[in-house]
Amino acid sequence: MGLNKGFMLMLHAETRLGQATIFDGAALSPSNTNMLMPSLGNTTAITGVQVLQALSEEWAVTFGKINALDLFNTIYPQTGRGVDGFMNTGLLIPLTVGSTIPLSFNGAGVLKLNKGRIQGGLLVYDSNSTPTTVGFNDMFDNGANIAGMWRVFSNFGGLPGSHMALGTYADGTYSSLDPNGWGFVPGAGLVVPDSSGSWSLNYILEQQLWVDNCNPDRSIGLLGQWGIADKETSPWEWVMNVAVTGKGLIKGRSQDTVGVGYFYQGLSSDLKSLPSAGLGDVQGGEIYYNAELTPWCHLTTDLQVVEPALRRNDTAVVLGLRLSVDL
Repeated sequence: MGLNKGFMLMLHAETRLGQATIFDGAALSPSNTNMLMPSLGNTTAITGVQVLQALSEEWAVTFGKINALDLFNTIYPQTGRGVDGFMNTGLLIPLTVGSTIPLSFNGAGVLKLNKGRIQGGLLVYDSNSTPTTVGFNDMFDNGANIAGMWRVFSNFGGLPGSHMALGTYADGTYSSLDPNGWGFVPGAGLVVPDSSGSWSLNYILEQQLWVDNCNPDRSIGLLGQWGIADKETSPWEWVMNVAVTGKGLIKGRSQDTVGVGYFYQGLSSDLKSLPSAGLGDVQGGEIYYNAELTPWCHLTTDLQVVEPALRRNDTAVVLGLRLSVDL
């Protein structure tokens, strides 16, 4: 903005229009992540106003209203934020953070940088999800949350990769029916006790598997995520996913991308023990192909097959089509 060296302002305004397959498919593993924002109703809102100030080439501070999807995409841009890559939330993030990291939240923290990439950080933030509100009126009325992460960069066989440990903790009051906007427990009238405090531990692996020596744009990469969470305060007791993505694999289509992934979500034993719920673990797979029509326009076809949590529902088959235009 031409104000101060190392200053960055990230603003994200979104409009949601139409219906989504979130409830019809698998409510605890939303099939269209971007339709979670700004809310499940048709509305327009500013979901992120984040300030970042670099103090040096290695350290930065950040504060404001932070969009969790934007923050995660900054760390792992190959995920595509649900716009260019996988659409299902179960393949974008480890959903074990769902109770302790809201979709959009007010907070502040410090970040450790490594050659322009985020290597680690510590964030302190409000527990309320505020994608459609400023969030100051009820700020910290349910305690405060903290998230810490650290990433180790590696070079295996001459190919880059990284290993991240991510831990979250919240000191408020929660129950396993509180996904904080990331998912929606099917069934009405379910009652589970509240508990104080919630936590999650997560590990994220990324590794390049192949890079064309003649054209670095042509590559194949691996991304895997594993997480565990407090079964009394999270609908997801443990999760895992693994995905392989490629770029420029077809001759003459150097900017096309493709991905295939599988996820499994172990639901909280507290939820599965409710006799009226009829809930079980969620698992599914997704494949997409993102084709460059022009340098500024991409068309993606997407197919998901998901075994939903609600056992009386059939296996969900979701076909998606996305058009992304860069202005």
